[in-house]
This record gives sequence, C-alpha cells and structure tokens, in this order.
Amino acid sequence: MIASKCCWRHSASALLVTACVSWSHGQLTRKQCSHGLEVTLRAEYVGPYISGVASGVNLQYRFSKAASGSEAWIEIWDGPNRLFQQVVPLRSPGQIVWKHLREVPESPSSLQLAIVDPGLPASGGDSQTARQSAVVSTVLAGTAPNEDAPFPSLVGGAARLVEGGDWADLVLEGMLLGPATRILLQEKDVTGSWIPQEFLKTELVDLQHVRVQLPSRYLARPTLLGLSAYRDDLEANDAIAPAHTVYVVSKDSPVLESIDPAEVSADDALKGPPTVRLHGSGFTRASKVLLSLENAGDLDYAALSTDFRTPNELQITLSQDKFIVDHKWSSSEPIRLWIANDDQFHVSNAQDLQIISTPALPSYPSTVAPSITSISPYPVSLMHTGSPAFTVLQLQGANFRPVDEVVIVDEHGNSKKLKTRYDSPNEVHAWLPRDLWRQHRLRFKLILRTAPKQCVAEMTEED
Repeated sequence: MIASKCCWRHSASALLVTACVSWSHGQLTRKQCSHGLEVTLRAEYVGPYISGVASGVNLQYRFSKAASGSEAWIEIWDGPNRLFQQVVPLRSPGQIVWKHLREVPESPSSLQLAIVDPGLPASGGDSQTARQSAVVSTVLAGTAPNEDAPFPSLVGGAARLVEGGDWADLVLEGMLLGPATRILLQEKDVTGSWIPQEFLKTELVDLQHVRVQLPSRYLARPTLLGLSAYRDDLEANDAIAPAHTVYVVSKDSPVLESIDPAEVSADDALKGPPTVRLHGSGFTRASKVLLSLENAGDLDYAALSTDFRTPNELQITLSQDKFIVDHKWSSSEPIRLWIANDDQFHVSNAQDLQIISTPALPSYPSTVAPSITSISPYPVSLMHTGSPAFTVLQLQGANFRPVDEVVIVDEHGNSKKLKTRYDSPNEVHAWLPRDLWRQHRLRFKLILRTAPKQCVAEMTEED
C-alpha cells in the first residue's frame, strides 16, 4: 500500500491540518511536459482507520502553469477497472479525498480451492450455513509472492506401532498442505506435557497427504508421540496439542486374532444388544475393549464393560446404537475394536465387526466426499493486469460428481463458485477469473489537457 504514512493525521489538530495541502508525506510523482509544464500528484492514506486500515486516499496536485491547460481531472484505477474520475479546478495547489478505499479488494495472499458437493449431508440452518457445510477437500493452490502460506493442519487420528522397529513411514491426511509444510514430532512426558522433539523430513504425496518417516530412536520403547503440521517459517510450540497421535506399544501387548461373530445383521441387533466374543492371546482380568485408540488414555472411563473369560477370550455386549441409526438405517461403517491391558502402552491390533444391512434396515445413505489431489498448473501464479481473463485449471482426484462445484474459499470460509466442467470421477476443469486471483494495486492519474495533447502524471500504489 502507499508508503510513508504520515503521523500528523492522528493528531488532535488533524481537522485543521487537512484544510491546507502538506507536501511532506505520502507517495509522489511528477511529469514534465512540453514548454516547461510540470504536473505533480501526491497520494497518502487517510482515516478514519478501522482495525488499523485506512478508509480513504488524500490526493494532492499541482500545476506549474495551470493557465496552460483547458481541463484537469483525476482518475483511480484498479487493474483494468476505472474506479473513480473527477474533474478538478485549474488552480494550484489543490486536493481531493477519495473515501472508498475499503471497497477495493485486498490483494489475496493465497489461493484456496475446494469442492461443494450438494449430495453431502448438510448441517441445516439457512442456505448459507448449509452451503458451507458441504465445502470439502480444501487445498492450497498457490501463494502470492512475499506472502506467507496459510496455516496447514492435519486431520485428527491415531496410529499404533510396536516398539523395536527400525523406522516407520506414515501417510497423514491434512488441509492446506504444500511445499512449505513441515511436520513436528512431539513426545508426551511423564507429566502429561507434549515436548517438541524435531521436525521430520516431509514429502508432499499430493495436496491432501504428506509422508513422514519416524526415526528408530522414537520406536525403541513404549511411548506416546504426536504429529502436527507447521509452516516452514514457524518455530515449534510445546503448547500446541498434536492433531495425530502415534501409540508405540509394548511387544507384550495383547494380540486380537478374531471376532465371533465377524458380522452382525441390523435386524439381529434390533432384537437385542449383540454379544461378541474376542479371541486372541495375552488377555488379563484388567483387559478392556476399546472403540478407538484415543480411548486408551482413560481406560476407566472410555473402555467398554468387558467380561474376562480366559487369557484367550473376552466377551462384550454392544449397544444397539452402534448398529442402527435413527431406528431406520443400519450403520454404514464397521465397528472397530482394540484391546488394552492396564494402560495405553499395551494395546492390541484392531479387528472390524461388520454390520450387514437388511431390507428393513438399509445402509445409512452416505456420499463419499470428493477429494482434490492435484491441480495443473501448480502452483497457480498470482495474475496481473496483463494476464488472460481466465486461467483454466485441471483438478484431479477422486469421487467427483457432475453436480460438484469448484469454489474459491476465503479466510472467513466464504466461497465463490467457479465455472466448472465435469470430465470424470477423477477429473474436473475450472475457470479461474483473473480478478479473483490478481494483485489489487491502485493507479492514480492526474491528467491536464493542453492544446496539443494531455500531460499525465501517473503512479502505482506501493507495497
């Protein structure tokens, strides 16, 4: 924006000072024309300031030979768009104040694209809320020069590894991932605090996934590790809880070999809570059955009521709501089970209990969310006034549907639809307008019409 913002505008006498023309601040340009004629234009921001942002521009002008001209005017342009034009008196010096600066869009710092899928479940509310609820697969398509990338994040989740491995590769799902994404490894100490250890070597698999490798020294003993996404310009913060948790469990952990029955029909679940037997080895009277790895941190509260039969068999009873949705659907996802002995460092592998839908209780209707995995060109360079009116983007991924829309998502979560062409479940094209992804730098023109031609002083808003 305009450099050298003057401080006198904030003083108590500001209303008196603006009655005169000051030439000691702001951004200035001069143009010398024929016969010694010179025109001068200066611009500076003025208040009122809202959240530290100016609301107007004071434009001050001079003519060395005002009588040489027949007419003068000032224009303000944003790229190819003329925002303002006003004739000014042929007396020198003079000034006008343009009060519509806040109506000019800020130059975007990043380009975020997403998919709006009308087939996905919406959370209700007004139409805008429903529309936002269907925005999925937000990806970072580009970052403006000299701007920081937005903060990346990982999808919450957990993984289980057994102590003693040489190393382990993990593929993590996230949002707004890019070349500048780093993954921080943290470790939980005996006080329950997350301690930063190091940034791991990160490979961008696609726009939704990164791959990291856990060094063997973190797998040498049972421990709890955490993974978080950072920008490459940020330092580790031990106050941030990790999004993804890795349980490095003991070699003495129980082993879950099978579940009996391996599947339960929704009709049978409707008749009464199903009883399930879990077979394996290493079970104890302290063994508890879990529905998620995260529950291993609080076995007394989060574990299911578990009946110990033998060191090779446990028994549980699952509630009907694990199988039936709203009394009319069967759950579309299997029930995943783990076994923990004593603590979170003695946790078994997982086994899935399948749920069989029936004519009376069909599977809960769900649409698999579309996912953008790559964009071409990538990254999408910030456009300028001379760029084409549209840039055609090729988006590749999975589960695209003809009703899907490609949208730009701003920092507030608002979306703007792009022209979209469905090609296949793995490819769509979108047309990105220049005005949605370009620099917005104002140009100020002072134009004096003389008998032979015009004398024009022009300048572009500084960074």
